[in-house]
Amino acid sequence: MPPIFDFEAFPILTTPRLILREFAPDDAAAIFRIRGDVRVTRLNSGKPMEKLDEAKELIDKAQKAFADKRRID
Repeated sequence: MPPIFDFEAFPILTTPRLILREFAPDDAAAIFRIRGDVRVTRLNSGKPMEKLDEAKELIDKAQKAFADKRRID
């Protein structure tokens, strides 16, 4: 059975109101605003982010996982 996803290029999913794309380093501040907000993260596992560096680490881990063909975040 062929793989479902080939990991050659990160997919971009587009709707009239939304674009889902790979994280970029410039997204760190926006990710931190979302993941650092207790009201947003209260139903997630883990605690809210406390530092911008945590968002940068999340981006780095997601990009590495994709490069290693392990997962897509």
